[in-house]
Amino acid sequence: MILPMDGLDDAPFSEDLAPLLGITFWEPPIPISMAGEVEPLPLVTHYKHHDVEQFGIYASEFMPGEAVIATEKLHGTQGVYYRTAQGQWLVTSKGMSRNRLTLKESETNVYWQAARNTGLFDAANSAFPTGELQVFGEVVPVQKGFGYGQSKPTVFIIKVIHEGIRLPRAGWPQWFKDHAVPCCMKGRSRKASCATCVVGWKPYPARGCTSVKASWSRRSPRALPLTAATWA
Repeated sequence: MILPMDGLDDAPFSEDLAPLLGITFWEPPIPISMAGEVEPLPLVTHYKHHDVEQFGIYASEFMPGEAVIATEKLHGTQGVYYRTAQGQWLVTSKGMSRNRLTLKESETNVYWQAARNTGLFDAANSAFPTGELQVFGEVVPVQKGFGYGQSKPTVFIIKVIHEGIRLPRAGWPQWFKDHAVPCCMKGRSRKASCATCVVGWKPYPARGCTSVKASWSRRSPRALPLTAATWA
């Protein structure tokens, strides 16, 4: 970083220079492995987004005794993988997806690497030979201290949508179950159990938070998608 020296010669050591330089906002650069050339998302029929809110927002929306599943919320970066009806795979990140951008195919981009290393494309094409398919996954390791036993980019499956319909985890093809984010709990909804469920992923312990959702795809009475996160 190159800074102008005018007026800085007498600044005390360790002083915050932001006011002197007129800096009001700093956005860290995107790591090289997560960047890449982008192109607009083409017109597709069943494209969706995935997000998780704080558990307190949705706690009252879960019905007592409702079947729920709690999975470990991994600390990585969300990868979005979409296969068009013509068989073309589109790859993007959560942030780029919101801006309707995709990443051009790359040997160095972490999202493309994770899909290839895991065998996602071949497995998905085999399990779902036709139709539009969207797979959401958590790509690791990208955050320091959260490797989850992986030495190269890997994707763990969060959600599978075929022809616009979210498939319940119990109905996923076996490959997707084998490569899914770890399940902490499956059972009947109780606020206490959901709010404290961090059982862990042996031999890699849970990192303090879980994602809780209804076992079957539904929205709340307020038309909210029932996926929430809780931190222990």
